[in-house]
Formats: sequence, structure tokens, C-alpha cells
Amino acid sequence: CACNISAACKKVDISRRTYYKWCEKNPEFKDAVTDSQDALIDLAETKLQQNIMEGKEQSIFFFLKTKGKSRGYVETVENNIQFNQFEEAMKSLPDRPRK
Repeated sequence: CACNISAACKKVDISRRTYYKWCEKNPEFKDAVTDSQDALIDLAETKLQQNIMEGKEQSIFFFLKTKGKSRGYVETVENNIQFNQFEEAMKSLPDRPRK
């Protein structure tokens, strides 16, 4: 099934709860669901490969970011926290006399 769980359940007139119970209690059903999901991933990979072969930059960038990390194609985010904002805010408050 190339759709989400809610849409699939609606199409066959069962609740999501029933779907999850079937997955839990029926290994053959769960395997069929997994096979269906894997087939969709295979299709997406094929389309991604086609896009790369057609020179579509967004697909090329996505592929390199996810599969080309060992060659340096990775985005990094630097977190540089130099001070504690709460502590700085507390320092700026006037001293309160103690009782």
C-alpha cells in the first residue's frame, strides 16, 4: 500500500486500533505490511536515482548529504554557548534584602 495507515484502514473499513492489533497478533499480516513499506522505499530510491541521472540538483545534494558523509559531504551545526542566559539575567536583578 502506497498510502498512510489511516488512509489504508479507511479504505478497508477498519480502525487503526484493529490494524495495530493485527500487526501485533498476526506475523503474516505484519510481514505483508513490511513488504509493502519496503516496496515503497524501493520505488522512492529508484526515483531518486532517476533524478540524479537527470542532473536534478536537489536530489544530488540530498544523496551526497546522506550517503557521501565519508567524503566530506555533510552539514554541521556548531553550537557555541558562551554563557548561561538564566545566570546572566539573575545577575542583572537588584539584590533583595533577606528577612
